[in-house]
Amino acid sequence: MYNLIFQQNRRICINVLSSEQRELAEHFAGFKGSTMEERFQWQCWDKDELFPCLKDSLANLSGKVVDVQDIGSHSMFLVELDKIKVNPQDKALVYFSRNFHTVG
Repeated sequence: MYNLIFQQNRRICINVLSSEQRELAEHFAGFKGSTMEERFQWQCWDKDELFPCLKDSLANLSGKVVDVQDIGSHSMFLVELDKIKVNPQDKALVYFSRNFHTVG
């Protein structure tokens, strides 16, 4: 369903979370039981953007979806970036080997 929304909108924002946003990451990973609809109603979103961009994230990479390739059970979006916003004062949050880690 959400792949269809991204394909129709043709705009997307990739949010790189800071180490301070672990709980948010856990919600979006499905660890906390919140629904997708609930997650997009929270106050963490920048309402000035035309598509969902997280406030206070380490980076927001936004742009136009130029191609979508279905590979197995996943879809890969090729995005032409036109805006990059970076907060260099935070450390990054990554998910590796079934756990969250701080990098930077």
